[in-house]
Amino acid sequence: MFNLDFERFVSRLLPSALNGVVIRAFFCVLASPFKLVYENFMNFRNLKLWYLNYDCTKEKLEDMLNAYFHDLLASYGCEGLILIEDGTDGNEILLYQKAIQLPGIVSSMPVLITRNYTWGNRPFVVKVPEDVRSDINIDRLKRLVNIFKLYGISYTVTYYNVH
Repeated sequence: MFNLDFERFVSRLLPSALNGVVIRAFFCVLASPFKLVYENFMNFRNLKLWYLNYDCTKEKLEDMLNAYFHDLLASYGCEGLILIEDGTDGNEILLYQKAIQLPGIVSSMPVLITRNYTWGNRPFVVKVPEDVRSDINIDRLKRLVNIFKLYGISYTVTYYNVH
């Protein structure tokens, strides 16, 4: 992307007869709203590019959370320790369909049913180190997870001891 120098841009737009210090400063003031719009756009673009680096996979979600909370985790010596794990409720029901009799093939596919089972995806657990419990912004963590997780999949945030 371009890095615009608005002062140089204004001085090149002015004819040489009007390219004095006072007139150039005046036109720089007139160009300041454009500079503000440009800076806001670049900030917006950089934020969107940050979001595009991550997706809903386990590895990318862990990377995103650990990158976002890097300074907090590093201050406690817990770098890269926000973990995502498969969250099973422990009370799943495993159903077996009636065996399908095809010539030479006997098939019986089990179906796993949990309380939060959605579109073949299981709920997950976001595990945060116990050391950062008092300082981590859980609401911000949940908002970030909600942005990147697939719709309809539930999750819980738990704390664990690192040592």
